[in-house]
Amino acid sequence: MMDYLPIFADLKRRPCLVVGGDDSAWRKTRMLLKAGADVRVIAPTLNADFTAALAQGQIQHVGEIFSPDDLDGIFLAIAATDRKSVNALVYQSANQRQVLVNVVDDTQRCSFIVPLLLIVPQSLSRFLRQAKPLYWLAYYVKS
Repeated sequence: MMDYLPIFADLKRRPCLVVGGDDSAWRKTRMLLKAGADVRVIAPTLNADFTAALAQGQIQHVGEIFSPDDLDGIFLAIAATDRKSVNALVYQSANQRQVLVNVVDDTQRCSFIVPLLLIVPQSLSRFLRQAKPLYWLAYYVKS
């Protein structure tokens, strides 16, 4: 039995919550933004990347302290703070509301995980597209 189902989710315009304002939280936020998500952030302080994204209207800073009610209407949540008690509260609250949740660096508190994203040079990218690796992956999984 698999622990996780490997899926790709369409997050365009879906409300997603990130709790945390440091570099780790920014890496997750950047991925959500690239996927077109509507990102809301809760953190007492925001790093320079968050501050720039906020100034450009890419994210919403909706509060400084997490409350379970912050998950109302949220599709997916990420807890990326250095406080275990906050991360645990995000996890428990998300599970109660059936919101997908990822607690960074704590797979025991994740209803979804984010796989490693491999960024390759364009020349290698062209080769991989020609090799059709997804076809082989699908074939392997199907077999």
